Amino acid sequence: MKKIDIFNNSAIILLKRTPNKILNSMYIIILFVIVVIMFSLLYKYPKYSYYQAIVEKDNNDYVISIVLKEAELPFNKGNSIVIDNKKVKIKNIEVSDVNYDNMGNQYRIIKLKVNIDDKIKINHNIVDVHIYKGDTTIFKELWKKVKKGLM
Repeated sequence: MKKIDIFNNSAIILLKRTPNKILNSMYIIILFVIVVIMFSLLYKYPKYSYYQAIVEKDNNDYVISIVLKEAELPFNKGNSIVIDNKKVKIKNIEVSDVNYDNMGNQYRIIKLKVNIDDKIKINHNIVDVHIYKGDTTIFKELWKKVKKGLM
């Protein structure tokens, strides 16, 4: 009987079949990766910025004051914000001059004139404010994080 060297015999290697379990699991993994990539590219969701603001009395009206860094001024007149899970339209915006803190960071005080509920109309009341920044996708957000990490 002739001995066959299985390590140097290319015919045996070429004719060998991979088990179906391995192929099926690879197909499922590839399909799952494609679905995740498509979901991250196509699904859009609203993006909000979250701040804490102070309700202050200005003349006879109540305004909401927010302290923001110079780089993040997302407000436009006519836009809406969410105060304590209620959507409110912005009537008027007042932006203060640039202020500096002890570390030299620039910030501004934004005063928003909006219609607010009576239960919130307490001088120096702290409320949660959510500002709509636009629709985005998971891929865009991941790309921004990667770019920010590289720079």
